[in-house]
Amino acid sequence: RYGKSRRAGVSPVDRNFLTPLVDKTPMLLGPRQERLQFLSRGAKRKDPIVRGWVRNRGLDSPKEKFFPDADLLACKGSPKTIVRAFLDQNPVLLMKSASNRQALIKAAFPLFLAASHLLTCQANAQGSNNCADAELIVGTGPNTFHQFNTGSASTNGFEEGVLQRPGLRQIANDVWFRWVATKTAVFMVNTDHVPPTNGATAVAIYRYGCPSGPGRAIAGRMGAEVGGGILAYPSFGAEEGVEYLIRVGNTVSSNRTRGVFTIEEVDPPGILATEVNPANGRTYHLLEHSSWSVARVAALQLGGDLVTVNDQEENDWLMTTFFTFGGQNRSLWLGYNDAETEGTWVWANGETSDFENWSPDASPPNNGNQYEHYAHIRRDRDDGTWNDLLGFPGVSFFYDEVHGVVEIGGGTDPNAEILITEITHDVENDRFTLTWTSTPNASYAVVYDPNIDGQYAAEVEGNIASGGETTSFTFDNPIEGARRLFFRVRR
Repeated sequence: RYGKSRRAGVSPVDRNFLTPLVDKTPMLLGPRQERLQFLSRGAKRKDPIVRGWVRNRGLDSPKEKFFPDADLLACKGSPKTIVRAFLDQNPVLLMKSASNRQALIKAAFPLFLAASHLLTCQANAQGSNNCADAELIVGTGPNTFHQFNTGSASTNGFEEGVLQRPGLRQIANDVWFRWVATKTAVFMVNTDHVPPTNGATAVAIYRYGCPSGPGRAIAGRMGAEVGGGILAYPSFGAEEGVEYLIRVGNTVSSNRTRGVFTIEEVDPPGILATEVNPANGRTYHLLEHSSWSVARVAALQLGGDLVTVNDQEENDWLMTTFFTFGGQNRSLWLGYNDAETEGTWVWANGETSDFENWSPDASPPNNGNQYEHYAHIRRDRDDGTWNDLLGFPGVSFFYDEVHGVVEIGGGTDPNAEILITEITHDVENDRFTLTWTSTPNASYAVVYDPNIDGQYAAEVEGNIASGGETTSFTFDNPIEGARRLFFRVRR
C-alpha cells in the first residue's frame, strides 16, 4: 500500500544469514523496492538478536529497532511466535498512538519483513535420528540453509576422531543428513551462522555409507576445539554424483542443539612445486597441506590422482624431490588407503601396485585409535617409510600438516591414450613399427580403427611388455595392403 519507493537498510547484520530473507519477500517490498544494503555485524556476530534499522525515504531520521531472534528468521517458529518476540523486544510499540500510522509502519517494518519470510520460505530438514534414515538435503552455497535440531535425538553413532588432538570422541545427540555432490570440488560444512543454543556443535562427514564402527569419517571437527569457539566448519573433498552423510551433534551428552548449517564450496589447496619424473615421464605436484580427501579431490581437479608408488625407485624419487621442499621435512599423502574396507588397502587411482614401504613400527599398519586409514610418508624419518594416519589430523597431532602429492598419468582407464613418438612403415614387407613413452614393468595394447570411425575396436596385440622408458613394437599390417590406418597404444 506504499505510494512511493521504499529504501531499507540493516546494520549491523550477518550478510550471509539475511540475504535469502530479502530474496524471499518480493510481494512485501514491491517491484520498486530498492535493494537492501547489509553491513557486517563485526564483533556482535554471535549476538542472537539481529539489530537493525529501517530508513524510509522521505520520513524522519532512522531510529534503531530490533529484528526478532535470528533463528526465528530461519523459518523457525510460528508467525505468532515472531510477533510475540518482536513485541517483547519493542514494548514501545504497544504505546504508539494508532493515529501515528507512519511511525508505526516504520517501526514495525522489520516484523513484516520477518513474517513475510516465514510464510514464504521453504521448510528445511531437521535431521534424522538414525543414519539409515538420513534426511536428504540439496543445495550448496552461503545462502542455502539446512536446519538441524538435536532436541529429540535418542541414539548416538560411533565415536570419531573429531578432536584437534589424537583420540576418539562421541558426537552426542546426533542427527543425520545425506547429500549428493553435484560437482567434484572441496566443500565446507559451516555451522558459523546463528550461534547454536545450549552447546557447541560437532560435525562428521562420511563417504562409504553408514559407518560399521568408530573412526570411519573422512572429515570432521568439534566446535569446542576450534579456537575455543562453539562452531564447527570442517572441509572435505567431494566427487560428483557421490552421496555423503553429514552427522551433526553436540560435544557433550547433556547438550541439545538447534541451528543451521551451509555446505559451501571452498578453494582447493594450491600447488607448491611441480616436477617431472624422468623414470616414467609423469608430472607430479606437491600441494599445500590439507586433509586426505581434500588433497584427493584437488588431484582429480588437476587431471590426476594422489600418487601411486610402484617401486622403491619411485619412492626414493619422491623423497629426493619433495620430502625436504622449502628446507623442511614434510609428510606426504599417498593414494594408498583402506578407507572403504578396514584392512583392504587399495590405491586411489585403481592401480594394482603391490609395493609397500611401511615403517618398522607401523608394519602392518596398526589402525591406531581405530581411525588410521590413509598412508603417508612420515616426516620424522629420512628413510622414506610410511605410516597410517587419520585422514584429517588436527593441530595437536605430531603429523599435523600433510601435503598431497599429485601424479598426472597412470590409473587403469582402458581408454587412456599413450603418446606414440614414432611410426614407421616397411612398405616392402608391409610391417609397421610403433614407438611410445612407457613405464617400466607395465604392459600395453596396440589397437587400430578398421572402419575409420573413431572406435578403435580391433586389437593388434594385447599384452606387450614394457621396454622401460620407451617401448617399440613391430607387427604385420593388420589389413593386408591397406595404405591408410590409424593406431593407438593403451595401457
